Amino acid sequence: MPVNPTARPLAFLTLTALVAACASAPHPEQPKAASAPTTSPRVAQSSAPESAAGPRVAASPPSAAPANDTPSGAFRGASPFEAPPSGPPPSLAPTPPRPPGTDPTPKEHAQAADKCGKITQCGVCNNWGYCGFCQATNKCVPKDRHGPYPGTCASGFSPSDCPMSLYLQEEEANIRERLGRLVGTLSPEGMPLDRKAESPAVLRIPVHRGRCYGLVFRGSYDVDGSIDAEAAVEANFYDSGGIWVPVYREISAITPFCPQEDGRIVLRVTPRDTTKGTWRAQLFSAPITEDALEAQKERYEAERRALALRYSCSYCARVHLGCFLSGEPQCDARYVVCLNHFGYTPDDCERGDAPKKRPDPKPLEALQVCTPEEPKG
Repeated sequence: MPVNPTARPLAFLTLTALVAACASAPHPEQPKAASAPTTSPRVAQSSAPESAAGPRVAASPPSAAPANDTPSGAFRGASPFEAPPSGPPPSLAPTPPRPPGTDPTPKEHAQAADKCGKITQCGVCNNWGYCGFCQATNKCVPKDRHGPYPGTCASGFSPSDCPMSLYLQEEEANIRERLGRLVGTLSPEGMPLDRKAESPAVLRIPVHRGRCYGLVFRGSYDVDGSIDAEAAVEANFYDSGGIWVPVYREISAITPFCPQEDGRIVLRVTPRDTTKGTWRAQLFSAPITEDALEAQKERYEAERRALALRYSCSYCARVHLGCFLSGEPQCDARYVVCLNHFGYTPDDCERGDAPKKRPDPKPLEALQVCTPEEPKG
Protein backbone atom coordinates (compact mmCIF):
# COMPACT_ATOMS: atom_id res chain seq x y z
CA MET A 1 0.00 0.00 0.00
CA PRO A 2 1.26 3.52 -0.67
CA VAL A 3 2.88 5.35 2.20
CA ASN A 4 1.16 8.48 3.38
CA PRO A 5 3.43 11.33 2.30
CA THR A 6 2.37 13.70 5.08
CA ALA A 7 4.36 14.44 8.17
CA ARG A 8 4.34 12.36 11.31
CA PRO A 9 1.41 13.38 13.54
CA LEU A 10 3.56 14.30 16.56
CA ALA A 11 5.94 16.50 14.61
CA PHE A 12 3.07 18.11 12.78
CA LEU A 13 1.36 19.03 16.07
CA THR A 14 4.63 20.46 17.38
CA LEU A 15 5.06 22.72 14.36
CA THR A 16 1.43 23.83 14.56
CA ALA A 17 1.85 24.89 18.17
CA LEU A 18 4.95 26.92 17.38
CA VAL A 19 3.55 28.80 14.38
CA ALA A 20 -0.03 29.29 15.59
CA ALA A 21 0.79 32.81 16.78
CA CYS A 22 2.11 33.74 13.33
CA ALA A 23 -0.62 32.30 11.12
CA SER A 24 -4.19 31.98 12.24
CA ALA A 25 -5.14 29.25 9.77
CA PRO A 26 -4.17 25.69 10.82
CA HIS A 27 -2.65 23.16 8.45
CA PRO A 28 -5.39 21.45 6.42
CA GLU A 29 -6.25 17.89 7.24
CA GLN A 30 -4.04 15.40 5.54
CA PRO A 31 -5.61 14.50 2.19
CA LYS A 32 -7.18 11.20 1.39
CA ALA A 33 -6.42 9.33 -1.79
CA ALA A 34 -7.17 11.30 -4.93
CA SER A 35 -10.07 10.05 -7.00
CA ALA A 36 -9.29 8.89 -10.49
CA PRO A 37 -10.33 11.27 -13.29
CA THR A 38 -13.85 10.68 -14.58
CA THR A 39 -13.75 9.48 -18.17
CA SER A 40 -16.02 7.52 -20.46
CA PRO A 41 -16.75 4.71 -20.99
CA ARG A 42 -15.04 3.51 -17.86
CA VAL A 43 -16.51 5.35 -14.89
CA ALA A 44 -13.57 6.71 -12.96
CA GLN A 45 -14.96 6.89 -9.45
CA SER A 46 -14.80 3.95 -7.06
CA SER A 47 -18.05 2.87 -5.45
CA ALA A 48 -16.29 2.26 -2.14
CA PRO A 49 -14.79 4.82 0.25
CA GLU A 50 -11.23 4.40 1.39
CA SER A 51 -10.71 2.32 4.47
CA ALA A 52 -7.85 0.94 6.49
CA ALA A 53 -7.78 -2.09 4.23
CA GLY A 54 -6.88 -0.13 1.11
CA PRO A 55 -7.67 2.76 -1.20
CA ARG A 56 -10.47 1.09 -3.11
CA VAL A 57 -12.04 -1.46 -0.75
CA ALA A 58 -15.82 -1.63 -0.54
CA ALA A 59 -17.67 -2.23 2.67
CA SER A 60 -19.12 -5.71 2.87
CA PRO A 61 -22.85 -5.98 2.14
CA PRO A 62 -25.06 -7.27 4.95
CA SER A 63 -24.34 -10.88 5.68
CA ALA A 64 -26.66 -13.48 4.17
CA ALA A 65 -26.49 -17.08 3.17
CA PRO A 66 -24.33 -17.34 0.02
CA ALA A 67 -26.16 -18.55 -3.06
CA ASN A 68 -25.02 -21.42 -5.20
CA ASP A 69 -22.70 -19.74 -7.71
CA THR A 70 -22.60 -22.60 -10.19
CA PRO A 71 -23.31 -21.22 -13.68
CA SER A 72 -26.69 -22.44 -14.85
CA GLY A 73 -27.63 -20.23 -17.81
CA ALA A 74 -26.79 -20.20 -21.49
CA PHE A 75 -26.62 -17.58 -24.20
CA ARG A 76 -29.54 -18.02 -26.57
CA GLY A 77 -28.10 -15.48 -29.02
CA ALA A 78 -24.81 -13.89 -29.89
CA SER A 79 -24.89 -11.18 -27.20
CA PRO A 80 -23.61 -11.83 -23.66
CA PHE A 81 -25.80 -8.93 -22.49
CA GLU A 82 -29.11 -10.64 -23.20
CA ALA A 83 -31.74 -11.14 -20.53
CA PRO A 84 -32.30 -14.59 -19.01
CA PRO A 85 -35.11 -16.63 -20.55
CA SER A 86 -38.60 -15.78 -19.38
CA GLY A 87 -41.10 -18.27 -18.11
CA PRO A 88 -44.29 -19.29 -19.92
CA PRO A 89 -46.32 -16.24 -20.97
CA PRO A 90 -49.29 -15.59 -18.68
CA SER A 91 -52.67 -16.60 -19.98
CA LEU A 92 -54.60 -13.66 -21.36
CA ALA A 93 -58.10 -13.06 -20.08
CA PRO A 94 -60.81 -13.27 -22.77
CA THR A 95 -62.57 -10.04 -23.61
CA PRO A 96 -66.09 -9.88 -22.08
CA PRO A 97 -68.95 -9.61 -24.61
CA ARG A 98 -70.37 -6.19 -25.27
CA PRO A 99 -73.92 -5.40 -24.12
CA PRO A 100 -76.54 -5.77 -26.87
CA GLY A 101 -77.11 -2.69 -28.96
CA THR A 102 -73.73 -1.04 -28.18
CA ASP A 103 -71.86 -1.98 -31.34
CA PRO A 104 -70.62 1.00 -33.39
CA THR A 105 -71.73 1.61 -36.93
CA PRO A 106 -69.46 0.35 -39.73
CA LYS A 107 -68.42 3.93 -40.47
CA GLU A 108 -67.51 4.61 -36.84
CA HIS A 109 -65.65 1.31 -36.69
CA ALA A 110 -63.61 2.08 -39.81
CA GLN A 111 -62.69 5.61 -38.73
CA ALA A 112 -61.62 4.59 -35.23
CA ALA A 113 -59.69 1.55 -36.45
CA ASP A 114 -57.78 3.68 -38.94
CA LYS A 115 -56.73 6.24 -36.31
CA CYS A 116 -55.87 3.72 -33.57
CA GLY A 117 -54.00 1.47 -36.01
CA LYS A 118 -51.45 4.21 -36.65
CA ILE A 119 -50.34 4.16 -32.98
CA THR A 120 -47.52 1.72 -32.22
CA GLN A 121 -46.72 2.37 -28.54
CA CYS A 122 -48.84 0.89 -25.79
CA GLY A 123 -48.68 3.90 -23.48
CA VAL A 124 -49.61 6.33 -26.23
CA CYS A 125 -52.45 4.05 -27.28
CA ASN A 126 -53.93 3.86 -23.80
CA ASN A 127 -53.63 7.61 -23.33
CA TRP A 128 -55.72 8.15 -26.45
CA GLY A 129 -59.31 8.42 -25.30
CA TYR A 130 -60.89 6.02 -27.80
CA CYS A 131 -58.06 3.44 -28.13
CA GLY A 132 -56.80 0.55 -26.01
CA PHE A 133 -53.95 -1.94 -26.30
CA CYS A 134 -54.56 -5.60 -27.18
CA GLN A 135 -51.82 -7.89 -25.79
CA ALA A 136 -52.95 -10.84 -27.91
CA THR A 137 -51.99 -9.02 -31.10
CA ASN A 138 -49.73 -6.24 -29.67
CA LYS A 139 -51.82 -3.70 -31.55
CA CYS A 140 -53.73 -0.55 -30.69
CA VAL A 141 -57.47 -1.07 -31.25
CA PRO A 142 -60.53 1.19 -30.99
CA LYS A 143 -62.69 1.10 -27.88
CA ASP A 144 -65.51 2.85 -26.08
CA ARG A 145 -66.90 2.61 -22.56
CA HIS A 146 -68.24 -0.86 -23.31
CA GLY A 147 -64.86 -2.31 -24.27
CA PRO A 148 -62.99 -2.91 -27.53
CA TYR A 149 -64.87 -2.76 -30.77
CA PRO A 150 -66.23 -6.13 -31.97
CA GLY A 151 -63.63 -8.36 -33.60
CA THR A 152 -60.60 -6.22 -32.63
CA CYS A 153 -59.30 -8.04 -29.50
CA ALA A 154 -60.37 -11.52 -28.46
CA SER A 155 -58.18 -11.61 -25.31
CA GLY A 156 -55.67 -9.58 -23.33
CA PHE A 157 -57.36 -6.20 -23.73
CA SER A 158 -55.41 -3.68 -21.63
CA PRO A 159 -56.89 -0.16 -21.82
CA SER A 160 -54.75 1.26 -18.96
CA ASP A 161 -51.70 -0.90 -18.12
CA CYS A 162 -48.84 -1.85 -20.42
CA PRO A 163 -46.57 -4.90 -19.94
CA MET A 164 -42.99 -3.95 -19.03
CA SER A 165 -41.72 -6.44 -21.61
CA LEU A 166 -42.96 -4.13 -24.35
CA TYR A 167 -40.73 -1.32 -23.13
CA LEU A 168 -37.80 -3.68 -22.71
CA GLN A 169 -38.18 -4.88 -26.27
CA GLU A 170 -38.18 -1.30 -27.52
CA GLU A 171 -35.13 -0.36 -25.42
CA GLU A 172 -33.20 -3.61 -25.85
CA ALA A 173 -30.81 -2.26 -28.48
CA ASN A 174 -30.00 0.79 -26.36
CA ILE A 175 -29.60 -1.35 -23.23
CA ARG A 176 -27.09 -3.67 -24.88
CA GLU A 177 -25.20 -0.74 -26.37
CA ARG A 178 -24.85 0.94 -22.98
CA LEU A 179 -23.82 -2.30 -21.27
CA GLY A 180 -21.20 -2.73 -23.99
CA ARG A 181 -19.81 0.74 -23.28
CA LEU A 182 -19.69 0.06 -19.54
CA VAL A 183 -17.97 -3.32 -19.86
CA GLY A 184 -15.57 -2.10 -22.54
CA THR A 185 -13.15 -4.66 -23.94
CA LEU A 186 -13.87 -7.33 -21.32
CA SER A 187 -15.13 -10.73 -22.45
CA PRO A 188 -17.56 -13.12 -20.75
CA GLU A 189 -15.86 -15.37 -18.22
CA GLY A 190 -17.77 -18.62 -18.14
CA MET A 191 -21.50 -18.97 -18.61
CA PRO A 192 -24.09 -16.83 -16.81
CA LEU A 193 -25.76 -17.70 -13.56
CA ASP A 194 -29.58 -17.66 -13.72
CA ARG A 195 -31.68 -17.83 -10.56
CA LYS A 196 -35.36 -17.53 -9.75
CA ALA A 197 -36.31 -14.28 -8.06
CA GLU A 198 -38.00 -16.04 -5.18
CA SER A 199 -35.76 -15.29 -2.19
CA PRO A 200 -32.76 -13.12 -1.21
CA ALA A 201 -29.37 -14.34 -2.33
CA VAL A 202 -25.72 -13.32 -1.95
CA LEU A 203 -23.08 -14.29 -4.49
CA ARG A 204 -19.37 -14.07 -3.66
CA ILE A 205 -17.48 -14.13 -6.95
CA PRO A 206 -13.67 -14.48 -6.66
CA VAL A 207 -11.37 -12.11 -8.57
CA HIS A 208 -7.59 -12.42 -9.00
CA ARG A 209 -4.59 -10.22 -9.62
CA GLY A 210 -3.60 -10.30 -13.28
CA ARG A 211 -7.10 -9.79 -14.69
CA CYS A 212 -9.60 -6.93 -14.93
CA TYR A 213 -13.24 -7.64 -14.10
CA GLY A 214 -16.77 -6.38 -14.65
CA LEU A 215 -20.24 -7.73 -13.88
CA VAL A 216 -23.64 -7.42 -15.54
CA PHE A 217 -26.93 -8.04 -13.72
CA ARG A 218 -30.23 -8.45 -15.62
CA GLY A 219 -33.78 -9.44 -14.87
CA SER A 220 -35.93 -11.43 -17.27
CA TYR A 221 -38.65 -9.81 -19.36
CA ASP A 222 -41.35 -11.38 -17.23
CA VAL A 223 -40.16 -10.04 -13.86
CA ASP A 224 -43.31 -9.21 -11.91
CA GLY A 225 -42.39 -6.97 -8.99
CA SER A 226 -39.10 -5.38 -8.02
CA ILE A 227 -35.58 -6.75 -7.48
CA ASP A 228 -33.16 -4.72 -5.36
CA ALA A 229 -29.62 -5.62 -6.41
CA GLU A 230 -26.34 -4.10 -5.28
CA ALA A 231 -22.73 -5.15 -5.69
CA ALA A 232 -19.43 -4.16 -4.09
CA VAL A 233 -15.78 -4.95 -4.80
CA GLU A 234 -13.80 -6.42 -1.91
CA ALA A 235 -10.30 -6.08 -3.35
CA ASN A 236 -7.67 -3.34 -3.53
CA PHE A 237 -7.43 -1.52 -6.83
CA TYR A 238 -5.96 1.84 -7.79
CA ASP A 239 -7.37 2.71 -11.19
CA SER A 240 -10.83 3.70 -12.36
CA GLY A 241 -13.87 1.46 -12.22
CA GLY A 242 -15.50 -0.77 -9.66
CA ILE A 243 -18.71 1.26 -9.48
CA TRP A 244 -22.24 -0.17 -9.56
CA VAL A 245 -24.13 1.60 -12.36
CA PRO A 246 -27.93 1.26 -12.79
CA VAL A 247 -28.79 1.03 -16.50
CA TYR A 248 -32.51 0.28 -16.70
CA ARG A 249 -35.20 -1.48 -14.71
CA GLU A 250 -33.61 -4.57 -13.11
CA ILE A 251 -30.40 -3.99 -15.12
CA SER A 252 -27.07 -2.84 -13.61
CA ALA A 253 -23.34 -3.32 -14.13
CA ILE A 254 -20.00 -3.01 -12.34
CA THR A 255 -17.53 -1.05 -14.45
CA PRO A 256 -14.11 -2.63 -15.12
CA PHE A 257 -11.54 -2.66 -12.32
CA CYS A 258 -8.16 -4.38 -12.01
CA PRO A 259 -7.48 -5.78 -8.51
CA GLN A 260 -3.97 -5.53 -7.10
CA GLU A 261 -4.61 -8.66 -5.06
CA ASP A 262 -7.03 -11.56 -4.95
CA GLY A 263 -10.46 -10.64 -3.64
CA ARG A 264 -14.10 -10.95 -4.61
CA ILE A 265 -17.20 -9.25 -5.93
CA VAL A 266 -20.16 -9.50 -3.56
CA LEU A 267 -23.57 -9.35 -5.23
CA ARG A 268 -26.60 -9.03 -2.98
CA VAL A 269 -30.03 -9.63 -4.57
CA THR A 270 -33.21 -8.92 -2.62
CA PRO A 271 -36.49 -9.50 -4.46
CA ARG A 272 -39.73 -8.41 -2.93
CA ASP A 273 -41.91 -11.10 -1.43
CA THR A 274 -44.28 -11.09 -4.39
CA THR A 275 -41.62 -10.86 -7.12
CA LYS A 276 -41.60 -13.53 -9.81
CA GLY A 277 -39.25 -14.11 -12.70
CA THR A 278 -35.55 -14.78 -13.18
CA TRP A 279 -32.36 -12.77 -12.76
CA ARG A 280 -28.95 -13.30 -14.35
CA ALA A 281 -25.39 -12.46 -13.27
CA GLN A 282 -22.62 -12.57 -15.88
CA LEU A 283 -18.94 -12.04 -15.05
CA PHE A 284 -16.62 -10.38 -17.58
CA SER A 285 -12.82 -10.27 -17.51
CA ALA A 286 -9.63 -9.65 -19.49
CA PRO A 287 -5.93 -10.14 -18.70
CA ILE A 288 -3.66 -7.29 -17.60
CA THR A 289 0.14 -7.33 -17.39
CA GLU A 290 2.20 -6.79 -14.26
CA ASP A 291 3.69 -3.67 -15.83
CA ALA A 292 0.21 -2.18 -16.30
CA LEU A 293 -0.75 -2.98 -12.71
CA GLU A 294 2.43 -1.35 -11.43
CA ALA A 295 1.74 1.68 -13.62
CA GLN A 296 -1.71 2.02 -12.04
CA LYS A 297 -0.13 1.88 -8.59
CA GLU A 298 2.49 4.47 -9.53
CA ARG A 299 -0.16 6.87 -10.89
CA TYR A 300 -2.11 6.57 -7.67
CA GLU A 301 0.96 7.18 -5.50
CA ALA A 302 2.00 10.13 -7.67
CA GLU A 303 -1.45 11.68 -7.13
CA ARG A 304 -1.04 11.20 -3.38
CA ARG A 305 2.42 12.79 -3.41
CA ALA A 306 1.26 15.75 -5.48
CA LEU A 307 -1.77 16.33 -3.26
CA ALA A 308 0.29 16.16 -0.05
CA LEU A 309 2.86 18.54 -1.54
CA ARG A 310 0.14 20.99 -2.53
CA TYR A 311 -1.30 21.06 1.00
CA SER A 312 2.10 21.38 2.68
CA CYS A 313 3.29 24.18 0.37
CA SER A 314 0.00 26.05 0.88
CA TYR A 315 0.28 25.74 4.63
CA CYS A 316 3.88 26.99 4.77
CA ALA A 317 3.01 29.85 2.40
CA ARG A 318 0.35 30.97 4.89
CA VAL A 319 2.90 30.77 7.69
CA HIS A 320 5.22 32.96 5.59
CA LEU A 321 2.41 35.45 4.89
CA GLY A 322 1.48 35.68 8.58
CA CYS A 323 5.13 36.33 9.43
CA PHE A 324 5.39 39.06 6.79
CA LEU A 325 2.17 40.83 7.75
CA SER A 326 3.17 40.94 11.42
CA GLY A 327 6.53 42.54 10.50
CA GLU A 328 8.67 39.75 11.93
CA PRO A 329 12.22 39.07 10.75
CA GLN A 330 13.59 36.04 8.87
CA CYS A 331 10.28 35.15 7.23
CA ASP A 332 12.01 33.53 4.23
CA ALA A 333 14.12 31.37 6.51
CA ARG A 334 11.09 30.32 8.49
CA TYR A 335 9.34 29.36 5.25
CA VAL A 336 12.26 27.06 4.40
CA VAL A 337 12.24 25.57 7.89
CA CYS A 338 8.50 24.87 7.58
CA LEU A 339 8.97 23.06 4.27
CA ASN A 340 12.00 21.12 5.54
CA HIS A 341 9.91 19.82 8.39
CA PHE A 342 7.64 18.11 5.85
CA GLY A 343 10.59 16.92 3.78
CA TYR A 344 10.13 19.44 0.94
CA THR A 345 12.08 22.34 -0.51
CA PRO A 346 10.93 25.56 -2.20
CA ASP A 347 11.98 23.99 -5.52
CA ASP A 348 9.50 21.15 -4.93
CA CYS A 349 6.71 23.71 -4.49
CA GLU A 350 7.77 25.55 -7.63
CA ARG A 351 7.72 22.35 -9.69
CA GLY A 352 4.48 21.12 -8.13
CA ASP A 353 6.00 17.65 -7.94
CA ALA A 354 7.59 15.61 -5.20
CA PRO A 355 10.21 12.87 -5.59
CA LYS A 356 9.09 9.27 -5.29
CA LYS A 357 11.01 8.82 -2.05
CA ARG A 358 10.90 11.87 0.16
CA PRO A 359 13.71 12.50 2.60
CA ASP A 360 12.83 12.05 6.25
CA PRO A 361 11.48 15.24 7.84
CA LYS A 362 14.18 17.27 9.54
CA PRO A 363 13.80 18.01 13.25
CA LEU A 364 12.70 21.52 14.14
CA GLU A 365 15.64 23.82 14.63
CA ALA A 366 16.04 25.69 17.89
CA LEU A 367 14.57 28.71 16.16
CA GLN A 368 11.94 30.68 18.02
CA VAL A 369 9.18 31.19 15.51
CA CYS A 370 7.66 34.10 17.42
CA THR A 371 7.76 35.48 20.95
CA PRO A 372 4.72 35.89 23.19
CA GLU A 373 4.92 39.66 23.17
CA GLU A 374 5.02 39.94 19.37
CA PRO A 375 1.76 40.69 17.57
CA LYS A 376 -0.05 37.77 16.00
CA GLY A 377 -0.56 37.62 12.24
